[in-house]
Amino acid sequence: SVLLHLAGKDPKRAEALSARFRELAAQHPAEALGAAGYLLYEPGPALHGAPWLAMARERYDANPEGAWGVAASAARHAPAEALTPELVDFFAARRADRPQEYLEMLFELAAHDAARREDLVARALRDFDAAPKESVEAAYDSVRDDVNVLRPALVAAVVRHATAAPEKAWDFFDAAARTVPALFDAATLDALEKLAPTGARKFFGVLHILSEKDSAVLDRFVRALPAHPADAIDEA
Repeated sequence: SVLLHLAGKDPKRAEALSARFRELAAQHPAEALGAAGYLLYEPGPALHGAPWLAMARERYDANPEGAWGVAASAARHAPAEALTPELVDFFAARRADRPQEYLEMLFELAAHDAARREDLVARALRDFDAAPKESVEAAYDSVRDDVNVLRPALVAAVVRHATAAPEKAWDFFDAAARTVPALFDAATLDALEKLAPTGARKFFGVLHILSEKDSAVLDRFVRALPAHPADAIDEA
């Protein structure tokens, strides 16, 4: 842990410190992967990329949680080519171990890899239903405001499983409404209205955001007000 902390704070020595960490990892694979999975959150070429992913793959069984942390961090910070299709397949075959990190890996990679974006998002959506709570949380954590990844099918997936993680689902809807208001058509708003008991104040907040682009949304706000008057007034 100390080596990684120093590497994150000292760019001049980051490469050497990271290499030393990986050398020592052979002696303590579980502890090393755990530390790497937790601490590799800072951007920087020495802290991400192929060497770390190779370590995570080679020593996966020693600490699956740590290996997934390395993969998710690499998807966020490393060059897109570091997470090769073969590595994505390797982690996908083990997605049941850490379903949230699996979806985060796909979403984060899709956000900055235009060439593979559609395939990665399609893959994420195919597997979304397998772990509803973790999938909703991954969508919120990774792509709630990413204009390149947000799309009707993703919003529909979060709607479908919103009750599994209602707070994160409503925060996702809030951010998505600010980013791509057009995603929230009448059918989607009908579905959100049915979910309003799980987060009425946030439901009215979404309507308020959308009304700035489409004043007709205010009619829905008024219609829904009698069912949740206190929450509506708070967001009026």
